[in-house]
Amino acid sequence: MTTDARRAARVTIPADFPNAHRLAGRDVFLAILGNPSIASFNRMIARGDLPKPRKLGHLNRWTEAQMAAARDAALVEAA
Repeated sequence: MTTDARRAARVTIPADFPNAHRLAGRDVFLAILGNPSIASFNRMIARGDLPKPRKLGHLNRWTEAQMAAARDAALVEAA
């Protein structure tokens, strides 16, 4: 099993997603976007397609509302 497959298998999207007050990390964001590679995810942030994370010490976090907005924007662009 590859690293990406293991990551995808252990991440679950919360049942009440999106909660505007809850922060989540990269693995949840990747799951919401359909599990792109980490390199692709980092390129999307660098291009400005995805919002920059909020830094909490050494952790990167986004609000679930930001994640949902990015997912919805990607769906609109794909259509």
